[in-house]
Amino acid sequence: MKQYTVTQTEGYMGGGGYIGCNYHLWNYSEKQLKSLLLQEFKENGIKASIRKNRGGWSYSLTITVKASENDLTENVDDWDKQYGIQCNQYRDHDDRFTADFNRKLNLIYRIVNSFNYDKSNAMVDYFDVGFYYHVDVKC
Repeated sequence: MKQYTVTQTEGYMGGGGYIGCNYHLWNYSEKQLKSLLLQEFKENGIKASIRKNRGGWSYSLTITVKASENDLTENVDDWDKQYGIQCNQYRDHDDRFTADFNRKLNLIYRIVNSFNYDKSNAMVDYFDVGFYYHVDVKC
């Protein structure tokens, strides 16, 4: 299995940041980034779709993954089942999903972050990222 690592950096004015190991593989083309991500997902057995949005000067991606009834726990309400669940990449566990599906989500986050960089510092209102993203789960 491939390693999808990020290297911690100083960031802007000591704000802390990271650079993904695959960051150098894309040339700021939305189509190329989408193609690379879908290729990595496919190699890891993940079925997902990616929609491009604009996030200011940076790209913004919506990654959609489907979950079956077997991937959900009893903590999912009817609203989530009908409209989907927007996931938080800063949490490594969501109690609405099974352990296997949480591992799948964490792999998605690692793959995506390996193609990204973040040199932001919110304390001085400086935001410098390769792209923004969020993950939606459709039930």
